[in-house]
This record gives sequence, structure tokens and C-alpha cells, in this order.
Amino acid sequence: MSHKSTFIVFISLSLMLSCKNEINRPKTLLGYSYEKHISTTGRQAKAGDHAYFNVITMVGDSVLEDTHIYPFTPTMRIEVKPAREVAPIIDAIKEMAIGDSLTVFVPIDSLPFAPISFQSFKEIKHIITLIDLKTTKDFEIDMESRQAVLHALADSLRNLEASTKARLTSIIRDYSGKKLDSQLKVTEKGVKYMILKEGQGDQPRTGDMIEVNYTGGLTNELIFDSSFPKGQPYVYRLNTGQVIKGWDEALQNFKEGTEAILFIPSELGYGATGSSPDIPPHSELVFYVSLYKVRKM
Repeated sequence: MSHKSTFIVFISLSLMLSCKNEINRPKTLLGYSYEKHISTTGRQAKAGDHAYFNVITMVGDSVLEDTHIYPFTPTMRIEVKPAREVAPIIDAIKEMAIGDSLTVFVPIDSLPFAPISFQSFKEIKHIITLIDLKTTKDFEIDMESRQAVLHALADSLRNLEASTKARLTSIIRDYSGKKLDSQLKVTEKGVKYMILKEGQGDQPRTGDMIEVNYTGGLTNELIFDSSFPKGQPYVYRLNTGQVIKGWDEALQNFKEGTEAILFIPSELGYGATGSSPDIPPHSELVFYVSLYKVRKM
């Protein structure tokens, strides 16, 4: 048998096995096929429970969402008749016990608003791990605990607003007076920065979700923006075009916990157009940044 014939036979067998596996997959009550990866003897999910779970949603080899990067584990109440947009996940969780992991397969043609770019794929996959199940009473207690954590963080950040603005203004004056030149480092693309506190955590990579506390100003000492009054860090995905280029350029070099001052040239900020009403064209930007959290993808 020729190499070409052997290859054709191999592909044919692979396709047959793939089709057989799909045919043999068990189905949820609503008809979604799934594959169990881990099956335990933990408590089984039932209607009325509040499920705590993580899910990685994929189309082809691309990750659309990964809840492992969220600050809190996602929760969802298991309904007898779940809303259409979450039905596959809820339906799959009904087949699970605490500690189980499975993949549920959702046909693309069952999604009325699927992007055109998905049409070349057969299905979307939700890879689910069931972490815990709580009664409504225990769930409400847990939500109160989460709110207490968030309120404490918000109060702490708001209390830092005035001191951070004063600190940034003082640094801007020293920078304009050429007093900081010996302390500045420069990135490859020209962002100057000064480390105030070296972090000890993870260093983010492209695609990681990062949380940043910041205050932004101009070299004329105008403070134009700050995250501190909002009571929570600004969250975005690194190197995906969500922020000005100077932020990505600098923050990818820092570890979680780092505090620094960034001096961002106009071309890596708002350029020749500026940003109305506070940032004129060709403005150098100055930011205090604190890389609060790195959530690895």
C-alpha cells in the first residue's frame, strides 16, 4: 500500500471515530451533547440550587471567555426553564455533581445571533467545572460577604484619592524641573517610567486581564482622570487595543503589586487629536499607576 493510500485510510478511520464519538455522547434534557472529564460522587445539582462554577468557552481553538480570571467565582441559579442564552450551561450543570468537569457542545446553527466569523465552525464548546452548590440562604450570606469585601476596597480607594493627586502633582513638578532624570527608565517605544514600589506577583502577558488603579495628569499639573473616586480598579485585557498604547507598553513590564509613574509621549497617548475637553493635541501624559491584580489567561 502506498503512503498516500495509508494516509487516506488513516483520515477515514479518524473521521469515523470522531463521528462515532459524537453519536455516542450523552445528551442533556434539552438535547445538548456533552462529554464528562471528571465524574465524582459529590452532591448532585438540582433545580433551586445556586451553582458556583468556572467555564471556558471556545470556538475552534479560540478562547471566547474564561471565568478563571474573574475576581469572584461566577454563580447561577439552576432554573427548571433557564433563559435561552444560558440554557446549555444550566442544562449541563444539572448533569453534574460538585467536583465534576465536562464539555457541553452547542451547535452554531442553534445560535440565532452568532457572528458571521463563527459560521465556518460546527459548534461552540463550554468546558465547565462545578465548584460548589449552595442553598438560597447560604448564597445570600455569601453575596453579603462579597459585598462587604467590595465596599471595603471601594472605601480604601476613595480615601487614597487626595493623597495620590498630591503625590502625582509633586512628581510632575520635579519632572518638569529635570530633577528625576537619573531615576527614569525608558521602554523600547519611548515611555519613560519611574518605579515607586516593585511588585512581587505575576508579570502579565498579552491577553491577560489586569486591574489598575491610576491617576492621570498633564505636565501643566492638570489632573484629568482617576480611578480612585470610582472605588474600583480599571480592568482591561493587555495588548488588545483597549487603552492608549503607552499603557500597554509600560504595564507589560511590571509585576503585580508594582506602583509606578509613567511619562507617555503624545504619539503613544492621544496624538495630534488630543482628547476633548481636557487633553490638548500633542500632550505628554503623566500617570500614577498601581498594577493591582493580574488574572492569567
